[in-house]
Amino acid sequence: MRPADPKAHETIVRAALQEMLAHGFHGTSLDRVCQAAGVTKGKFFHYFKGKEDLAQAVLMHFGGEMEALWAQSGALTQADPMMGLMAYLDKIIGRFQDPIQDSCISGVFIQEVSQNHPELRQMCNKGLSHMAERVEGLLKQVFLQQGMGPQVSPRGLAEHFIVVLQGAFILAKAKQSPRPVADHLTHYKYYLMAMVARRVGS
Repeated sequence: MRPADPKAHETIVRAALQEMLAHGFHGTSLDRVCQAAGVTKGKFFHYFKGKEDLAQAVLMHFGGEMEALWAQSGALTQADPMMGLMAYLDKIIGRFQDPIQDSCISGVFIQEVSQNHPELRQMCNKGLSHMAERVEGLLKQVFLQQGMGPQVSPRGLAEHFIVVLQGAFILAKAKQSPRPVADHLTHYKYYLMAMVARRVGS
């Protein structure tokens, strides 16, 4: 559906993002979304066919937020790709203050929708893969700069970043604290720096 009023469309999507981060895909109530967005159910269906259509819009919106975060980090403006990567990781750490509302919607969805909602699963995979590709691109530059051989995989390390990040989000929810995200991304940073330092010193 083509939104007649982009502002109202965005208001609904933002309300849905908060609801879905808190309750997941299946636990999300369209009534609560409409109430939070200040729209009637009839107006909601003017913009969206249903919950899955809304979830796709939420994933696209969240992807835009992550692109903005990447740009704000200045990762590509750093002369040293390792410093660029550290800046990106620091930006993610700085963003995460609330274990629910600052989490990753792709990570929230994927455990619910992977079997029965293939389009949502594909969108989640695309979003997570794109984050990994950002990190992989910087790691490739670091490896080239340091003359690191094929025994270390930039792609594998980039996907390890996704594993660390999503696992840290789960721990943050379990502990009801943002601390695990800062702690484990910091561990990831130290691991990368130590790996490069070993290569330089060898």
